[in-house]
Order: sequence, then structure tokens, then C-alpha cells
Amino acid sequence: MSIEGLEKSRQVYPHGVFLLGDINKIPLLDQSFDVVLMFGVLNYGWESLKEARRLCKVGGYICVTIVTPYHGDVWSDYDI
Repeated sequence: MSIEGLEKSRQVYPHGVFLLGDINKIPLLDQSFDVVLMFGVLNYGWESLKEARRLCKVGGYICVTIVTPYHGDVWSDYDI
């Protein structure tokens, strides 16, 4: 995500909390989430999966998607 995407997200969802940083060093406490969603992150390395595991509560869920090559842009104007 870019700074511009982050600002757009904050405008669309003013009560949301958005962070921009290193996927492998997220500044949040261990076991902070019941569910961790990872969209297209593993394409940049497997270390991020370890970070997701650290952030996910015991008994929680980690949902992972990957981006695969296809014709056209991966993201559209509607993605945030």
C-alpha cells in the first residue's frame, strides 16, 4: 500500500485503524487478533507468515491469499 492508499482508506473509513510499515515487524503485541488476513503478502517472502502467527491469538485464524499472474493489472481503482 502507498501513502496515498493509506490516506484514501482513512477518508473512506474514518474510524478504522491503518498502519503502514514493514510486514515482518508489525508494532503490535503478540496474540492481538482473532483473525489475521494476508492478501498477496506471501509473494514477498515467507517471513510474513511467522509475523501473522505471532499476531494471531491461540485458536484464531490466519487467512492467506496469493497473487497469481494473469492478464491485466492486479489492483483496480476500487481496491483500497
